[in-house]
Amino acid sequence: LDTLETSKRGLQTSEAHSRLEKFGPNQLPEKKKDTIWSLLFQQIQNPLIYVLIGSAILAIVMGKITDGFVVLGVVIINALIGFFQEYQSSKEIAALKKMVPDTTVVSRDGHPQTIQSSELVPGDIISLESGDKVPADIRLFEVHSFRVMEAALTGESVPSEKSADTIIESVPLGDRKNIAFSGTAVASGTAKGVVVQTGITTELGKINTMLMETKDPETPLTRSISRVAKSLTFAILLVGAVLSGIALLRGYPIADAILAS
Repeated sequence: LDTLETSKRGLQTSEAHSRLEKFGPNQLPEKKKDTIWSLLFQQIQNPLIYVLIGSAILAIVMGKITDGFVVLGVVIINALIGFFQEYQSSKEIAALKKMVPDTTVVSRDGHPQTIQSSELVPGDIISLESGDKVPADIRLFEVHSFRVMEAALTGESVPSEKSADTIIESVPLGDRKNIAFSGTAVASGTAKGVVVQTGITTELGKINTMLMETKDPETPLTRSISRVAKSLTFAILLVGAVLSGIALLRGYPIADAILAS
């Protein structure tokens, strides 16, 4: 309470507004959403895919309808598999935002007020009871048979029992018994505490940041596959051009020469 310059009566509204400008809203930033079409387009950005699409179009134009659609079918199946993987990943990021409640009850100006959770600031005093979602990272100072489901953060399947005891040493996330973390759910009991972290500085916010910044790792295998794809594409085009030239020199019709190559 001393560190955050607050008291158990809570902040004054004017001070809370000042801190909101300083620390920003208690929200998880949202990554710009890719449209369904952009996600699908990302799945075909590969030289080999371009060759397959080109050959499929040529086959259809030249009357080989079945051959053309078989090749297109392979391309479509490949794109759909990648699309659903990317789409599922974006849904997981959106799910994190739903873990924080829209409104919460705080003590301000000495009495309880219901405010938007996005307006919470460090130093606010929060009361929690069974069934509540925790709106920010809160240092508990008063607990009564208080247990919290922290599976989303720690993977622990049973509720974690909390206390108001001071923890001196540095301990893992699951052992911070005097903290109720943003996005977790109160399983039983009641508690009061002071908001210590909001928005992206909460433990949930750190996870959100990692999910948004994580990129597909480039492994030696994926680098090799990329090089093979480029080399193979070049070889396909070169051999195709040579075959077409030979076929034309030997008197084959243009359509047959192109189809063969």
